[in-house]
Amino acid sequence: MSEETILSSVTSALAVDGFEPVLTPKGAIFRGSVRVRDIDVRLRLEFRDLEFCEPPYLFIENPAALPRKVLPHLDEKSELCVVDRRQFVADRYHAAAEARGIVVRARGIIERGLTRHADDDIAEEFPQHWGGAGIGIEFGAYEGPTQQVADDGGFIRFRPGGGMTGWAILAKARLSFAENQKRPDTLNEFLEWAGYWDPTLPGKAMDALRDLSSADPHLIIVAPNGTVGFTLMVSSRGRAQVDALKRPDGWRRALRTPLVAALPIRRDHGYRADIDYALERSGDGTPPLSGKQVVLVGCGSIGGFHSRSLAQIGAGRGGGQIVLIDDERLATVNVGRHVLGVGDVGRLKAQACRDLIIRDLPGTAILARPFVVQTQRSLVQGADLTIDATGERGVGERLNAWMLEAQATGAGFPCLLHAWIEGAGAAVQSFMGSDAAFACLRCLKPDPTDAHSRFSALRDEAAVQLSGGCGEALFTPYGAAAPMMAAAMATQHAYDWVKGHPRPLLRTGRLDWASTKEVKPTNPTATKLCPACRRA
Repeated sequence: MSEETILSSVTSALAVDGFEPVLTPKGAIFRGSVRVRDIDVRLRLEFRDLEFCEPPYLFIENPAALPRKVLPHLDEKSELCVVDRRQFVADRYHAAAEARGIVVRARGIIERGLTRHADDDIAEEFPQHWGGAGIGIEFGAYEGPTQQVADDGGFIRFRPGGGMTGWAILAKARLSFAENQKRPDTLNEFLEWAGYWDPTLPGKAMDALRDLSSADPHLIIVAPNGTVGFTLMVSSRGRAQVDALKRPDGWRRALRTPLVAALPIRRDHGYRADIDYALERSGDGTPPLSGKQVVLVGCGSIGGFHSRSLAQIGAGRGGGQIVLIDDERLATVNVGRHVLGVGDVGRLKAQACRDLIIRDLPGTAILARPFVVQTQRSLVQGADLTIDATGERGVGERLNAWMLEAQATGAGFPCLLHAWIEGAGAAVQSFMGSDAAFACLRCLKPDPTDAHSRFSALRDEAAVQLSGGCGEALFTPYGAAAPMMAAAMATQHAYDWVKGHPRPLLRTGRLDWASTKEVKPTNPTATKLCPACRRA
């Protein structure tokens, strides 16, 4: 169906409701009106995508005609939120029906916005109704001095304390707009509006301003239903007035005069920008590995990606810690399949991964141990979870032996998770080896001379090719997809473990379907042939 055909059908459909089209270089605009409570509300639909794969934008052109100064779901630019553009999937093959449906829905939203439900509807999405630019807030229910921080891209955020460029005050009540209230544009209008919803706010606001300087101070209001704020635009006055306010006690005296009350404010709405909140929002509350002692052995291709994903599910937070054990340095040949880049070539992998995580996820408690694992037994043994991401059989065997020895003597030992790549990146597997009722790691391959393990995903004819010349370490050539997938599988396995669901103990993912076979998730049984545990 061509764009012209779809546009024609939309035009015909909207004409039924009295909407007339105007074509522009940026799309198509339709203007019309709906009748709400004897008011002709003029609407403007803007189709900015003439392939009709996105819903139109809808604006009210005469908001002043409505009895409410702030209408639910109507922003300060008069755009009415009719559908959630992040979730609504426009159907270009039914664009005409959708266009009429959006007009009908708009009328319903306006109608409800003029009922007694309006205050509550605004309160539900209050920061968006407050308007202004979005700013990052690095705190929750906090009251006190704040510092404004700007990064190189101009993104503004506030954190507690520091240089006291602002002040956060707590509101006891949910905030909204009553029928006769508009968005405040001056300090006096703010004080009147705030006093209506929380009688303590005006006094708190003036006390905060007295503690700040006259250099365009910022107030942040932390309410139960969101965080908003404003900058008091002292700099908008003439140079003489601004200079006078800088004199000793000039600002405090001015706060008692109508001069300051009439100053304009620049509104903004806040959203939480601290890393702890971000990690909580990406899951179902407190990140699952928060408070746990996690040891990751190996910061190579799997371990590099895995170290970051462990931090993203809470490792190193809430009193917990991540320990990275790896004595090797990043080589140029590693870069094509590692989370680290060329700038880290020559650096110790454990330290470079630690620095990357601290940079991107500040506040993570993470320790780099650039040593061979056999010297780090006490750290391994004291963890809640130890993960072998080396893919090296010798390392896995050593950790497995430590675990079996601890189980035999009744000593404590962490849960032990292994992750590795099969073949030339053909498949990946993860295995939780700490369940005494099932196999240990060596049980999976009792005879190390066998080409494949008991649960190998490789077909018999699949061969592993090693690359590398004299003076170079041998390596198996594969790209970034396999270690990413192995790290993702291990991350999910760790997540399931901390949630109490570590089984199935052995999990397999296939990348190269031609050289692999299906291995269903399973709980491997022990075998009498295993020289390590002999559990069978």
